[in-house]
Amino acid sequence: MADSVKTFLQDLARMLESSKRERSSVEEGQVVSWHREEPRV
Repeated sequence: MADSVKTFLQDLARMLESSKRERSSVEEGQVVSWHREEPRV
């Protein structure tokens, strides 16, 4: 029982970490595209 809970928590932490990494990379891409689309004055 405790082992399954432990593995479940580890999987959850791994999923959160991977989703966090994906979200940060997406945000970086949005910032880059926003700078690219910014009109030159």
